[in-house]
Amino acid sequence: MVQYSSSNRVMDAKDRLKNGASLKNKMSMGNIKKKTFLFFVTLCFITVSTFAQDVITLKNGDDIQSLVQEIGEVEIKYKKFENPNGPNYTLKKSDIFMIRYTNGSKDVFANIAEPKETDNEPIVEQSALNNNSSANANFILKKNDKIAVRVYGLRLAKKNMKKSLEKKLRELGFCCIYSNIKNENVTSMDIVVHPDGASSFRFGIFDKSLKEGEVFAASYRWSTMFTLNKVVDNFIKDISPFIER
Repeated sequence: MVQYSSSNRVMDAKDRLKNGASLKNKMSMGNIKKKTFLFFVTLCFITVSTFAQDVITLKNGDDIQSLVQEIGEVEIKYKKFENPNGPNYTLKKSDIFMIRYTNGSKDVFANIAEPKETDNEPIVEQSALNNNSSANANFILKKNDKIAVRVYGLRLAKKNMKKSLEKKLRELGFCCIYSNIKNENVTSMDIVVHPDGASSFRFGIFDKSLKEGEVFAASYRWSTMFTLNKVVDNFIKDISPFIER
């Protein structure tokens, strides 16, 4: 028979405490790992859910969070992202600048004009413009027009382009130039600039009083940040014949 001394019993108690603490620590570490894993799974799910939407960007600069259902020849149908089981909504393709889809692809509709019922005010080529430009024959920019400037693209290029464009317009004597405007009813004209491929910017001028909307369109090539001012200069040169004297 094995005899246990008091020192042996103390050692056994210590071993039991040590083993119990070790087991408890292992269980705690297991719980932490499990909770961490569940946290990251939840975070990934939230992230995917957040971006699992189609974004429709209108020519006036507004974004619509949506689920695109159908793209026709003239119109597109979509559901509101926050109400996927709700009714379909319709937009004219001529009002849309771009659609960015859930999978990362996109469709650009910037060059699509609204079908005209008559040809009383045709878009015609002007001899004063470059080869990539066109303007409404009756297009006039007045110095007292309230003009919204909207520029899209890379952050630095967008900032420099907007600053240069606003400066040039004010130097020409235009009284009311707006940017980052929220109230659409304030302005009568919109100048919208967006990338047109990797090395070009497209400028569009939209007259809100006319049904067809876009009255001027032109594309200009650029290569570096230093050529952005040249792009703005070319745009100003092309619209000069249409500025009220």
